[in-house]
Amino acid sequence: MAAKSDANYEYMWAEYKKVLDRNKEIEENSIEIYPEPSFVARIPCELEGVDEDISVVLNLCQSIHVDAPCETPDHTGQMRVRLPLSCGPLREEKDGAGNQCVAFDVVFHPEVITRCQKETAFKETVASFAFQNIQRKFKVTPAGKFQFPRIRYMGIRPAKQRIRKKTASKKVEEIGKTKTPLPSSDDDKLPPSMFQAKIPKVKAEPPPMTKQEAKMLEDFRKHVPGLKHEEMRKALLMYQKTHEEEKKRAEMEKEIMEEKKKIPLFSAPKYSIFCFTHSGAKLSLNNFLGRVYVKAASENQDVPVLSTPHSKI
Repeated sequence: MAAKSDANYEYMWAEYKKVLDRNKEIEENSIEIYPEPSFVARIPCELEGVDEDISVVLNLCQSIHVDAPCETPDHTGQMRVRLPLSCGPLREEKDGAGNQCVAFDVVFHPEVITRCQKETAFKETVASFAFQNIQRKFKVTPAGKFQFPRIRYMGIRPAKQRIRKKTASKKVEEIGKTKTPLPSSDDDKLPPSMFQAKIPKVKAEPPPMTKQEAKMLEDFRKHVPGLKHEEMRKALLMYQKTHEEEKKRAEMEKEIMEEKKKIPLFSAPKYSIFCFTHSGAKLSLNNFLGRVYVKAASENQDVPVLSTPHSKI
């Protein structure tokens, strides 16, 4: 039994350490951005396994944290343009007519959006480029041309995205084969915040260790050498949260089973018995104080067959 318990402890801490390392790596190498909506591109598409066409909506957004477009020469000496982007997850939306569609938030640098608003041809090129990035992940085939509704965003608001710090987003394949001048912008050079310079960030100290936690930490370190107090607390909180959720789920299932036991069983296939008060509230047969109706399923009408005093209602 002790050997099995030791194996469980080692497995739990090994899995938890993997989660901590992965979260730490993500936080160190990435940042969260809040995209700003700019314009919408919409195109009808064919989905594998779906008979009817469905619209794919691209919410083109901008953020200064996404890398700006850059030009690099290829092996022939011609200039090619790279457009870094960040694409959010798929979600379901409804258009103005109430039709179902799928939407993606695609984020570019403000320079790209500025040029899209000035040049219609470049706007269509960027929309096609963003759609090609989506085609790599989902099996969608375009069934028409792009349309640009006069709205800035389809949905409530853009969701935050996490992108890499240095590259800000993956640089996807090159577009264009000729040199194209790009507008210059200094919007991405923001001044440092004065508040960050005056008010240093102070890390909050954790609460002191209790005697019970000290004893638990001593026992855990037998299985996980070098375990820290904060790591143990986080693991215990995760375990406690999971345990409480399972406990609530068990209590709900127990209540449902008890309610099912209270429901009387009838062997009348064509009739259903309901009880109502004067206000129209539905009562159980155990609290029968209202008027009884027998509803004929075939005739779909209520016929009063019995009345009782209503002085207690």
